[in-house]
Amino acid sequence: MPKLVGTDGEGTYFSGPVQSNDGFLFTAASATPTNTSARKLNRIGNDVYWYNGTSNSKLNAQTGSGGSSDLDTAYSLGQSITIDEGPIVLTDATAGALDTLRLTKSGAGSGDLLEFLVNAALTGRVIHMDMNLGLAATGIYIDSGAGARTGADVQFNDDSTGTHINIDINDSGSGASTAFDWQGSFNGSPGGEVFKLTFDANDALDTEVMEITTNTGDRAVMFNFDFGHTDSGTTSHIWDIDVTAVIDSNIFDYATTAACTGNVFNLVMDNGLAQTAVRITGAGVRTQPFIELISTATGSADMIDLSADGAFTGDVVDIDMNAAVGGRAVNIDVAGARTIALVAVTLDGTFGATGGGTIFDLNVSQTGASASPLFDIDVSGIYTGNIFDYAASVAATGHVFNIDMDANLAGSFLVLDYGAGVRTEDMCQVTFDGSGTAPFWDINITNTGAGGTSDYWDIDVSGVFTGSILDIVYSAAATGDAIVIDMGSAVAASAMSFVGAGARTDDLIKIDDSSTGNAHIFDINVSGIYTGNIFDATFSGAATGNMLNLNMDAAVAGRAINMDVAGTRTVALMLTTFDGDGTTAGGTLWDIDVSNTGAAASPLFDVDVSGVYTGNIFDVALGAVAATGDILNFSLGATATTAQAMVVTSGAMLRSTALFQITDSGTSSGAMFDLNMSGVNAGIMFDIDDTAATTGNVFDYATNSASTGTVFEINMTNAVGAILGNYTLAGTRTANGIVVAHTAAGAVDVFQIDDSGTSSGHVWDINSSGNSTGNVIDIVASVNKVSGHFLNMDLGTDLAGNAINIAAAGIRTAPIINIANTGSDGGTDDHIIFISQTGLLDSNLIQLTFGTAASTGEAISIVMDTNVAGRAIAVSSAGTGVTGEGCVIDVEHTGALVAGADAVTVHSTSNLSSTSNLVAIEQDTGAGTAGANALYISATGTNVEALHINAGLFFEAVVALATGAGNGETIATSGNVAYYDCGGASRTGVILTAGLRDGQVVRVVNVSDAAETITFAASGTSNVALGTSSVIEQNTAMIFVWSGAQAPAGIQNLWFALVA
Repeated sequence: MPKLVGTDGEGTYFSGPVQSNDGFLFTAASATPTNTSARKLNRIGNDVYWYNGTSNSKLNAQTGSGGSSDLDTAYSLGQSITIDEGPIVLTDATAGALDTLRLTKSGAGSGDLLEFLVNAALTGRVIHMDMNLGLAATGIYIDSGAGARTGADVQFNDDSTGTHINIDINDSGSGASTAFDWQGSFNGSPGGEVFKLTFDANDALDTEVMEITTNTGDRAVMFNFDFGHTDSGTTSHIWDIDVTAVIDSNIFDYATTAACTGNVFNLVMDNGLAQTAVRITGAGVRTQPFIELISTATGSADMIDLSADGAFTGDVVDIDMNAAVGGRAVNIDVAGARTIALVAVTLDGTFGATGGGTIFDLNVSQTGASASPLFDIDVSGIYTGNIFDYAASVAATGHVFNIDMDANLAGSFLVLDYGAGVRTEDMCQVTFDGSGTAPFWDINITNTGAGGTSDYWDIDVSGVFTGSILDIVYSAAATGDAIVIDMGSAVAASAMSFVGAGARTDDLIKIDDSSTGNAHIFDINVSGIYTGNIFDATFSGAATGNMLNLNMDAAVAGRAINMDVAGTRTVALMLTTFDGDGTTAGGTLWDIDVSNTGAAASPLFDVDVSGVYTGNIFDVALGAVAATGDILNFSLGATATTAQAMVVTSGAMLRSTALFQITDSGTSSGAMFDLNMSGVNAGIMFDIDDTAATTGNVFDYATNSASTGTVFEINMTNAVGAILGNYTLAGTRTANGIVVAHTAAGAVDVFQIDDSGTSSGHVWDINSSGNSTGNVIDIVASVNKVSGHFLNMDLGTDLAGNAINIAAAGIRTAPIINIANTGSDGGTDDHIIFISQTGLLDSNLIQLTFGTAASTGEAISIVMDTNVAGRAIAVSSAGTGVTGEGCVIDVEHTGALVAGADAVTVHSTSNLSSTSNLVAIEQDTGAGTAGANALYISATGTNVEALHINAGLFFEAVVALATGAGNGETIATSGNVAYYDCGGASRTGVILTAGLRDGQVVRVVNVSDAAETITFAASGTSNVALGTSSVIEQNTAMIFVWSGAQAPAGIQNLWFALVA
């Protein structure tokens, strides 16, 4: 039996050996001992522990009323194992399907199920598996389970700084092993990737995705892809590479340093008949070619070798340039001294029986202009070779050029630009040195086109050409004609047609004959009954030359024209049809310039009538044509200052007919009298002096037809210093100066003034300087004048002018504008003043501005008097406003208010009803955004209060009374005061709806009729910061303040109770 040696606060201490059948009774301790100098047994609860001075180790495990010894008991006694006796060996000799070691995790913990910590410089393996005889066994098997996994099955976290391998597979056996074997056995489309590599921004910048290194040896296929599936669409690619960043390196980079003979890419398309081997698409403004071949090789191998060994009918190269109108299909840049043809075509086959096997087959349906030729050859160097060189070394029967222009009716076969330089060689050179009988040019024309537009030879000379277009020189005594034209059958054609234009300096047809023979230059013999003209000359242009110019200066004894006429004539000997429309002076029928000084015996016109002539000597009749010429035109000239064109003197008789009578029954638009004065006339154009007391009208105009012309048309465009009309009225008048009696109907004006000028003068200028008591403008409407306007102004495009401009000065005793209306309106839209603005207006509709004078009157004063049902101002607005401005009413006040003055004052002495308001702000149907206010006050000035109520009460919005029917109900905060009746029992879990913004205040009042309380739910549910601690007793109220997004983090979006 041990000996008692003492006690302390942690227990009783014994000394001596423990004998058989000795027992101890332990008093339960509450915690692990702390006396580091003691070694003792102690009990905590139902377990016995051994304390070694530093730690407390459990010695037993208590279950129920008795104990049991198992692995759990050993684990309870101590969780750490020190490996100091060799490895822990588990030997499983069973042959069943049971597991050797099983870890079952039944708790939802976040720790590791199996954790290996290497805290020393270990060079061995953490896990080592030697499969030896387990040939069909699996090294590691992971079953991901059937649930929706979110964690990785195998996860590597490589945060080391050394160069090492995460997975190192050493395949040293002779078996055909597979390093990675992945099989998608899910029948469907689960998504996911077999391999997924993610490189985050600026991470692992020099890490390669894959590196494969092979050494010597005859290797089999490195990558073997066998695809037997069908894709789900045109975007289910086998290789899908999407590059979204700017990569300057190559996507695929291949380089070899050995003399390889295999292909880099070998595509066998035998069965992929509808598949494209390589397809490249591009968009955007490209700066690099799609395919670029750069070779510095010196061998004779082709860079691109296309071999069509099958009898296919498709194209070897198919280039579609429909949209690339600014690009080229093929661009060849050649430099250096070439020794071989740039393009060589060997055509050594035989054409098919139906033809078509040509080298070039160009089908042109393009409608481009000549600026886009089919072949465009520009020679800018001194090229000495031939552009086209054709040589026939055999007796070929085909044509060098066979051109069918049947359908190309608007195109030319050949266009030659002879050049602008000084040529030293013929443009076309033909050596006709054969001995055959065939002609050089054999032209067969069956064309039925019209002349001038379908000419066989069309020569246009637009340069200053000094040579001859056609130059025929006979150097032998030829007897043939230079030109023979047989027009026997071409009865509707001309042998020659000459067309001249421009300011000619040489004769169109010139014959210089110095011969001395008696043959005629022109010999015209007409033996048929010819009805046409021998000479037919027509001027179709404004020619100034003579049709026939005869110079008879030297032939004083000869006649220019000698006509001998006999027989009974049936037509005029000379017929002149003067049907031109010349508008310039000088184009007369006969223009005779007489400078002859002969006597009267040689008259200019000598008409001798010796027969009984019954016709008129001069008979002028203007037929039914719009002639503009004058019958008689007198021009007195500048020196005939005392001559008169015509003087008519009528005696002092009692005339009953007009002195001049003009009967005009035409409908012409010409003037009856047209006076054109270009001189500076100081006299009077019309001078009418009436010295008698005339009772008739000086001018009397009357019409009994529906005339549309103007009685007086006066054009003062150039008479800028003249007055249109000057009327002088004096004396005591008994009649109006101007009287217009207007009884007409129709939508036309009595006075119409169209002012399109830019003058600064007035259209109407009335200067009243007399002491007149009458009105300047007096408009009186009778009872029938009900729909028209007294004054209607349409400013139109007059954007800088005022409709009415009133300037007033002086000490006025009457209003500037006075409207005295004693009438009543006929509806709700018959306004006294009505302004309708439908255009985009950035200025003010009404602008009232006081100048520098210290006025004391109001800008607008409205006295409603007996108008008790009307409104002084009614504003209807649908505006959306501008930031910083009032949309409906905007008051900007900058003045310093004196004592007792207000910026806005509403003063009422009337009696208000219970439903009336002095100022009412109502927001009904519109849905405002959170933060919107019906009334917003921002008072940031020093000593300025936002709101001050001097007298009267302040009432807030009240939420409708809510009566509880159970727990967890919601109290609305749409008003400032919310009444709640618990309805028969205390309510818990009550929710207060979230506030709208920081600082919102709501008062919750418990109006229950019994001792019933309102207890809010937890803060996360009720939105009340104190949660269940917030209790409102019967007949009490609690004030809450909303703490929104502006509050500190952690206390946002909660109602805080106001503590007294």
